[in-house]
Amino acid sequence: MAHTYTNLLTHALFSTKDRRPLVRPEIKSDLYAYMGGIIANLRGKPSRSTGK
Repeated sequence: MAHTYTNLLTHALFSTKDRRPLVRPEIKSDLYAYMGGIIANLRGKPSRSTGK
């Protein structure tokens, strides 16, 4: 019996207009948690969120 394995990785990247620092440090952790929740609802597994 043949086995099939699929591993689909998606890299999402976004930026603010003119790369302005509009995401305030006090909301960064809440924003990353929110985005992680959206990914989890889509049955994905977020691996890393950074704000460089």
